[in-house]
Amino acid sequence: MTWIREFLAGLTRVDAATAGGVRHTRDLRLDFFRGLALWFIFLDHIPDNIVSWLTVRNYGFSDATEIFVFISGYTAVIAYSGIMRQGGWVRAAARILGRVWQLYVAHMMLFVVLTASVAWTAVSHSKGDTFLEHMNLTGLGQTPYETLVQAALLKFRPLNLDVLPLYIVLLLSFPLMLPLVVRRPWAALSVSLAVYVLARVMEWNLPGHPEGNTWFFNPFAWQLVFYAGATLASTGHIIERLHPARHLFDGLAIAYLAAAAFVTLGWYYPPLEALLPDAIGRLIYPIDKTSVDPLRLIHFLAVAYLVARLTPADSPFLQRWYALPLRRCGEFSLAIFCLGTFLSFVGYVVVATYADVVSWPKALDVVVSIAGLAIMVAAAYFAHWYKSSDKSSAKSGVKRSDTIRRPSSAPASEGAAPETVAPETDVPNLRPAEPAQSDVMDLPTAAGRRRGVLTLALTLGLAALLLALAAPGPALAGPEKCPAAHENLVLGTTLPRVKLAIRERKKVVIVALGSSSTQGHGATAEVNTYPRQMEISLARQFVDVRLKFAIFNKGIGGQDVTEMLERLDRDVIARDPDLVIWQAGTNAALKGMPLDVFKLKLSAGVERVKKAGADVVLMTPQYVPAVIALSNEDDYIGAMETIARDQGVGVFKRFQIMRDWVTGEHMPYAQFMISDGLHLNDFGQRCMGKLLAKAIEETIRD
Repeated sequence: MTWIREFLAGLTRVDAATAGGVRHTRDLRLDFFRGLALWFIFLDHIPDNIVSWLTVRNYGFSDATEIFVFISGYTAVIAYSGIMRQGGWVRAAARILGRVWQLYVAHMMLFVVLTASVAWTAVSHSKGDTFLEHMNLTGLGQTPYETLVQAALLKFRPLNLDVLPLYIVLLLSFPLMLPLVVRRPWAALSVSLAVYVLARVMEWNLPGHPEGNTWFFNPFAWQLVFYAGATLASTGHIIERLHPARHLFDGLAIAYLAAAAFVTLGWYYPPLEALLPDAIGRLIYPIDKTSVDPLRLIHFLAVAYLVARLTPADSPFLQRWYALPLRRCGEFSLAIFCLGTFLSFVGYVVVATYADVVSWPKALDVVVSIAGLAIMVAAAYFAHWYKSSDKSSAKSGVKRSDTIRRPSSAPASEGAAPETVAPETDVPNLRPAEPAQSDVMDLPTAAGRRRGVLTLALTLGLAALLLALAAPGPALAGPEKCPAAHENLVLGTTLPRVKLAIRERKKVVIVALGSSSTQGHGATAEVNTYPRQMEISLARQFVDVRLKFAIFNKGIGGQDVTEMLERLDRDVIARDPDLVIWQAGTNAALKGMPLDVFKLKLSAGVERVKKAGADVVLMTPQYVPAVIALSNEDDYIGAMETIARDQGVGVFKRFQIMRDWVTGEHMPYAQFMISDGLHLNDFGQRCMGKLLAKAIEETIRD
């Protein structure tokens, strides 16, 4: 047992040579993998992009966001710990707050540019409304002043603009944590872990806009990823400390990644999902991204561990021509992230415009992806050239390195070569430094660099082309194909109150009551939620009689029937609705609510709504891995059908419809479900709204 004690002691020891900002050899891996994360984010942000099969999100629980946030925490320690040691905490805090302001300005500029681009596209393109809805910008046209204020407060964010606000909030907390991270890194990580646990248990999150929404990336949870990176940067040499137990950790990491890949691929290949034992499904689902589910966190740490083991800091490939484009993107991460976010929208517009006219839509994904990556690389090279030329023209004659140097706590020995650390290029250099050698060791000529970049582009193109030929397309069925058997659209009620409102030419008021499925968790924009899609579809279906519908979304994530009953009067009956769509059963089953209690409370709620004069349609749970892994989901569905039959109300058979998608239409789960194994994505939400509207229309016109 001696080796175990020695191992634990070494693991928790803070290396005096690394803590507090002593210089180290520059770690090129940080630039390389941050650049890779930026490439992955760009590819993943283009909807239904076949090239996104090259990214990590399809083969495990974590994705590029964890990479980006972890490296941001790691480099923050490198950038600011030396400032604190040399100039004091106040100076370091001031520099951090200055960086926060830069990030905020960059976010607002990106918001303005992206919003203007979407607006221009909306007014000049035949599919303009689609682009506004996709980017979650319809609210800007409806309430522009309020929306702009909420955007300035970081509460309203268009699609794909969630990462920078997260980084801003995390960096705002860093001045308070920096002294602890530097002097007691493991204590800092313990504090971070405690906040993470409390945030998940107490459901802490920052408020969003519109009212009732929260941040997609919960800062109280994601701070653990950030401070995990900061802690490892402060302690140093963690892989060497794990070396005595490397075989154990290697085996555990590989086994976990293999299991995660099996589960994730099951979302695309239902036969694999069928092999997963229900007991495992009940244990792991849902795998939440918003609050960084522990399974995601462990998955990322396993990936990071194996990458660090297989890629030492002095790996020769990091200095080769094919690594340089990624490193350049990583060096200028803020600019490249903003550019990549904008290009992902441009790519979406191009694909949406020309996918119907080209003979092979997959090839369009490949072309758009390669073009976007090429622009990002070109921009990074330009930024590097501009920065280098600016330095070379400095009157001081001192050529500053394009890396961040961490000031030493003691003077370097006379004549010693300067040592550099991995750059946090999002902040200025700390001070002028000695001339740095070029980090382009294998490309001495411009011609060699051009050949290298051309070879890299051809390699990426070939890989993407082969991928387009072989990879399954989870959204190939198309967003308009929402199959449902006729018997599953029979509500089992005549909707008398709705028919009366139609005869009297009154506006039909519908309240959608439920939990996160109704609120729209998993949808990229409010317009994609099933209540909003139902409203749009009903308006189109009854355009001939100019019938108007007002639908109120009263879904609150995490609630079961007990909590819904408590707000029934305020959120439902007070609206004097003609129809109430009540989505229930999922959280009751997941939380283990006794079936008789569920039946009693739901029945009482239905009776109260009926007494208020409204029609009622119950919506059964969704057919997703987190639900079908339960041993008694059929009991809750049966209870809802029994209540509907006894009380003379309707049932929308969501479970049966989605089950037919998987078993009859052979749809992969990933086509209609997000990666947590529980919630519906845009496709699933849109289909539920359209099918529910179709069922209502058939009932009314019958």
